[in-house]
Amino acid sequence: MKKTIFSSIILIMPLCIFGQNWAGTWRVSPEAGALHVGPGDGSTWWANSLGDVTTRECYFDDEYVFNADGSFSNVLGTETWIEAWQGIAADGCGAPVSPHDGSNAATYTYTDSTVTLSGVGAYLGLPKVYNGGELGAANADSAITNRTYDIALSSGNDTMTVTINIGSGIWTYKLAAVPPVEGTWRVSPEAGALHVGPGDGSTWWANSLGDVTTRECYFDDEYVFNADGSFSNVLGTETWIEAWQGIAADGCGAPVSPHDGSNAATYTYTDSTVTLSGVGAYLGLPKVYNGGELGAANADSAIASRTYDIAFSSGNDTMTVTINIGSGIWTYKLVAVQPSTGVISDIVPTEFSLANNYPNPFNPTTTISFSIPKQLDVGLNIYNVIGQLVANVAKGRLDAGIHNVQWNGRDHNGNVLPSGLYFYELVGGKQFRKVKKMTLVK
Repeated sequence: MKKTIFSSIILIMPLCIFGQNWAGTWRVSPEAGALHVGPGDGSTWWANSLGDVTTRECYFDDEYVFNADGSFSNVLGTETWIEAWQGIAADGCGAPVSPHDGSNAATYTYTDSTVTLSGVGAYLGLPKVYNGGELGAANADSAITNRTYDIALSSGNDTMTVTINIGSGIWTYKLAAVPPVEGTWRVSPEAGALHVGPGDGSTWWANSLGDVTTRECYFDDEYVFNADGSFSNVLGTETWIEAWQGIAADGCGAPVSPHDGSNAATYTYTDSTVTLSGVGAYLGLPKVYNGGELGAANADSAIASRTYDIAFSSGNDTMTVTINIGSGIWTYKLVAVQPSTGVISDIVPTEFSLANNYPNPFNPTTTISFSIPKQLDVGLNIYNVIGQLVANVAKGRLDAGIHNVQWNGRDHNGNVLPSGLYFYELVGGKQFRKVKKMTLVK
C-alpha cells in the first residue's frame, strides 16, 4: 500500500460516529466526471475523463478522512497529482507539496448541508480551489485556513456530492465512501478475542489475557485488505505456529508455508461476508476453513478460498468474524489499524507491554506499540548498536491505554540514519523498562 503517515504518538480510543453518516474515509469516485467545473447551470467547462482514473491513479487513491474526534486528514501517500501552479515543471504524479501535503493539523465542523475544514492546506477534491477563487503560481503557498463546501449524500450514504463556488463558476466533486473492511486489521489484544464453541453462546476454548503477552508474535499479525482488491497476511519474522504445521511444539517461530503470506490473494466483500481467494490466505487462524480444521495430515492443504461472516461495530473500528467448521463456530474479534487515526483498540490494558515493531525489517518507517495500565511519565528511546541515544520518539505523561508511535528512521536532528541494528527502549516511570531490537534497511 502506498499510503504513509507522519510520525506521531496517538492514544488509542474508540471511534464513534457523529450525527452524520459521512464521518469516515472518502475518495474521489473512480469514474468519468467525478471532478467537473462549470457555470452552475448544468453545463461543464471541464471534467475528468475515464482515462484520468488510470493516468492520475496517484490522485484517485488520495483519502479525505473525517475522524470521530473532529479532526480531518488529507492522506496522500508518497505521491499525488500536482500541477505547475505548485511550482513544478509540468503536471503529473509527484510528492505532495506544502502546505497541501496533509502535514498540518486540521479539524472540521458540519451542518446538514455543509462541511467546513479549518487548517492550513486542508481540502476536499482539489487543493487549488477555495471559496471565491483558485490558487495560482503567485499564491501557491497561500495560507487559506478555512474552506466551506456544500454536501449532499446519496440515499445509501455511500457517495457524497461536494460543491464549492469559486465566483466565476462551481466545482463539483463526487466522493465515494471507502468500504469498512478496507485497511489493516489485527486480533484484538484481549481475553476471548479468539474463541470456539457450538454456536449457542457457550465456549469450548478461548484465549486468555496472558496469551496477549505469551503469544505477542501472533497478536501483532496483520490482515490487510487493499483498495485494489488484493489481500495480504503480514506476519513479520515470527508468528504463532503449532505442531500440526510440522514443528516440535507450539510457540513463536518463522511462518510456515503456505500460511506465510507469500502467495498472492484477493478478497470480495458483501455487507455480511468476506471471501479470501488465494492459497494460504486466512483471517484469525490458518488451520480453520469452511467445514473443518487442518491437521498434521493436511498441514499443507491447498485451500484456495475461505468465506467468513462479518459484522462491524457502530464505528467500524472492530470487526467480528465467524466461520463454521461443521462441529462448531470459530469467532475472531479484529480491530482496525487506521493510519489516519492510529486507532487499534478501545481496550484499557491491565499491565505494561512493549510489542514487536512492525514492519521489521523496515524502510523508512516502522510502528511501535506499547501499553500502559495507568497514567504516568513514559519515554520511548532509540539507540544505535553502540548504545548511543539517537532519537526520543515519545516523552511525557500519557494516559492509560494502547499507544502507537511511528519512527521514521531519523535522529533527533532530523538526519537520516544508516542501515543497521537499532534498539528501542520503553521506560514507564520507575515501574517498567523493556528493550527490543529492530533492523533498518536501505
